[in-house]
Amino acid sequence: MAPHDYFRDKIAQPGSLLYYSLLYTPQAGRDALIALHTLRHELLDVLDKCSDASVARMKLNWWREELHRLFQNQARHPLTQALLPLTQRYTLPLEHFLEIVDGVQMGLDVTRYSSCNELLLYCHRVSSMVTLMSVEILGYTERATLKFAHELGVALQLTRFILNLRHDSRRGRIFIPLDEMNRFGVNVNDLKEAAPGGKLKELLRLQAQRVREYHAKALAQLPAVDRYRQLPLLTEAWLHLALLDKLEDRDYWLPEQPLTLAPLRQLWIAWRTLRREKGMRKSATQGA
Repeated sequence: MAPHDYFRDKIAQPGSLLYYSLLYTPQAGRDALIALHTLRHELLDVLDKCSDASVARMKLNWWREELHRLFQNQARHPLTQALLPLTQRYTLPLEHFLEIVDGVQMGLDVTRYSSCNELLLYCHRVSSMVTLMSVEILGYTERATLKFAHELGVALQLTRFILNLRHDSRRGRIFIPLDEMNRFGVNVNDLKEAAPGGKLKELLRLQAQRVREYHAKALAQLPAVDRYRQLPLLTEAWLHLALLDKLEDRDYWLPEQPLTLAPLRQLWIAWRTLRREKGMRKSATQGA
C-alpha cells in the first residue's frame, strides 16, 4: 500500500468529516492535507493512548528529533518522508510543525485551564497551526487569509472540546475553562457524566456560542479572492457547525459515543459549500 493510501485509510476514510472536507479537492492538494492531518493525528495519539506520561514525553521528543531530521532531508518515518516534498514545495517552516508538538506537550503537562485565554494557546498550537499550513498548501493572495486560518483553527478545536467532553474528562483532561465551570456550578463529575439539562446545558451553550463567534470572525477575515481555494477548510467549518447544530437539537445532551453526521448529510453539506463558493466566484468574476 502506498503511503498516501495508508494515511487516507487511517484518518480520511469514507464517512469521516475529513473525507467530505476534501471531497472536491484536487488529488495533489488532498494528499498533502491528508499527510498534514495524519501528523496531527499521530501526535495527539501520543496524548490519548499513552497512560505513562514519561513514555509519552519520550515519544514526543522522538517526534521533535524526527521533524528536525525532516528539514535536514534525513527523515526516517514514512509519514515524515511523505511530508518532505511538502516542506520543499510550500512555505511550511519547521517552527510550525514543532508548535504542534508543543501543543500536545502542553496537553500532557496541563490538564486544567483557568480561563479561555489560557485555552486559546492550546487551540493555536494543535489546530490553528494545521489550518495555517493548510492555507499555504491551498494557496492564497491576501495575508488576511492567514487570519481566517487562525480563527477557524480555534473554532474547530473549540468544537472538538465540546464533542469530546466526556472522553477527555474521563481521562483527566478538562478543556472547559475553570472560571466558567465555577460560574455555572459545574464540576468534573458533571463533565464525565454529561447528564442532559440543567447547569451543564448552560455551560455548553456558552461554549457553543463562542464557537459560532470564532466561526463568524474567521469568515469575516477571508477575502473574496481567496475563498474558492479555501474550499476544504470552508467545508470542514460547515461540517463542524452541523455537528454543533445536532448537539443543540439534542438540547446539549452528549451521548456515550461521539456525535456523527450521516454520510448523505455530509455529502449534501460538501456539495452545498462547493455550489455556493462556485457561485460566489462566478459573481466576482462577472463583476470584475
